Amino acid sequence: MAICPFRSSWRAMRACASRPFRCAFQARAARWRRPKSAHGPALARPPSMPGAGREQSLRTPSCEPLPRDWHRSCPMPDSPPQRQVHAPGRVGPASWSLDPGAWRPMSSTEADLSAVPVPAPFAHLRRFPLDGALLLFDRDTGTNVRCEGEETAHLRARAPRALQFGITNRCNLACTFCSRDLDAKSDWTADSAFDLLSGLADAGVLEVAFGGGEPWAFPHFETLVARLYDETPLAVSFTTNGVALTPRRLAAVRGRYGQVRVSLYDDNGWRGTVGRLADAGARFGVNYLVTPERLPSLETVVLELVALGCRDVLLLSYNGHDRALHLDAAQARDLSRRVAVLARALGSRCQLKLDVCWGERLEGVPRLFDKQDCGAGREFLVITSDRKVMPCSFHHLAFPVTSARDVMDVWHGQRAQLASASTLPGCARTPGHGLSSLSGAPS
Repeated sequence: MAICPFRSSWRAMRACASRPFRCAFQARAARWRRPKSAHGPALARPPSMPGAGREQSLRTPSCEPLPRDWHRSCPMPDSPPQRQVHAPGRVGPASWSLDPGAWRPMSSTEADLSAVPVPAPFAHLRRFPLDGALLLFDRDTGTNVRCEGEETAHLRARAPRALQFGITNRCNLACTFCSRDLDAKSDWTADSAFDLLSGLADAGVLEVAFGGGEPWAFPHFETLVARLYDETPLAVSFTTNGVALTPRRLAAVRGRYGQVRVSLYDDNGWRGTVGRLADAGARFGVNYLVTPERLPSLETVVLELVALGCRDVLLLSYNGHDRALHLDAAQARDLSRRVAVLARALGSRCQLKLDVCWGERLEGVPRLFDKQDCGAGREFLVITSDRKVMPCSFHHLAFPVTSARDVMDVWHGQRAQLASASTLPGCARTPGHGLSSLSGAPS
């Protein structure tokens, strides 16, 4: 059986799927903040979860990582990825029937997963079945281990690996480029959100990445994070603008989250936020939206972030109707050049990641994963503040849900729709991978 362990960085909600990796045994020792390889930055994917996560790691000569953050971080096999795990002191994940509306716990599931032999150092990790493979996951370290061989050939995915959860539509800022539906309601309470996520954890989901709105505008958010960590096997991350993330709140969730993603805006006091997180020893990364206006100052901003203690920067593309915020072909080539220069300058001091939604528009960027799909709707789902499920936060499709069962019914029963491209310009599933041309884009 081939075994490929690695520690991914959080926020790969837009995770990516790797080609089957076959070798006797390959291990890679790295922590959450994994040093960059000599190959430069790689196209990243999700979450980012809260923010997607939309990232992808770099290829190394020794092994090819399996899909993961975040973040974003998005990959997908022909059939939806699934997550199943057993955590100490918790009943193993339930399996969902492929028939929409029909759900039942399958007692054989945990036994089937437990029967797969894995090396002793990984035996304690949560087990999550993929199509023909087994994923082992440690929420406290971010370790992912993919096992593949005859022993796993019968396994099939049973749930999305991760969720991006818009816990509230409220926000303390009013950014002009924000993509969320400003009219959407905020229907979740701490109890209703916990009930939904607890049920999805039982279904096999591994991670939840909170976004918004601003998660810290949600009442008792720190209590919800702590409860999810203490009472479920879920890994919890969140994306924030940082304004409301006080030292007291950060201390309240210490040891109970995977990673903090900080969205960097000109007016949100990001220097103070990044400095506080670095001083506190927090696991965090920065999401930086690259627009034509911001492109010339990219190197200056990234180097300042590194000087402040940031070791993880994700460069996001704009996905929306405002053409002025999209890079044209010449600007995309300029971004590729700047990223290459930055990668060489940073060395192993900082992980520089690229949103999977950049697609084919960035030339000369090493790719870790060969699959071209982002994984939206299969590897991860988005749950909105007004109780809907979407393939990704930039998609036009939305399905009303009220329970974990509803979410799983959508995941199993709407696969074709969830795998479709968004009508918004910038979707990586569109011909040419996104914005090779804006002609015909909705105005």
